[in-house]
Amino acid sequence: FNISGINDSKMRILIENSIIRMNSETLQFLRNEYASVLNYFIHVNVDEYVELITDELFDQSELIEVLTWSIPDQLKLELLRFSTKPISVIGKNYSVEICVYILTHNLLQKDMESLYYSYNRQPDEIKKIIESNAKVNIGKVIESPDIAALELREYLLSAEDVEASEKIDL
Repeated sequence: FNISGINDSKMRILIENSIIRMNSETLQFLRNEYASVLNYFIHVNVDEYVELITDELFDQSELIEVLTWSIPDQLKLELLRFSTKPISVIGKNYSVEICVYILTHNLLQKDMESLYYSYNRQPDEIKKIIESNAKVNIGKVIESPDIAALELREYLLSAEDVEASEKIDL
């Protein structure tokens, strides 16, 4: 597909009726010529989109949009594997599985302050990531103890791999 000048409502009809099919050329064309219907095109064809994406075709902004959709986590995880940039999990309704992946592979370090503070409200899988991060960045917690929930500070005080001097400073 490579026809310019079609209005958005007609484009949506063409997409809905599978007249415009997902392939690399069409995806690139819609990115350039029909940005206003691009997310709709991807959403309607999300399975094909996930299969099609390569390092060369991957687009971070499209990933961020797809992460907000109610689609299986497996599809989101397949796309996340292409991302090397930090992604925020704060204020998002991502599943635990998606959050764990992002915190492990695409950590936006500034998210950690909020996660330190909300530690006791986090699922166990995320608590483990917070604990590990807090140990590595214990200086930040020592410097500003109020950024960490009491439960996290108690964990750090009882952790065997935290230095005694750091525990005293905490």
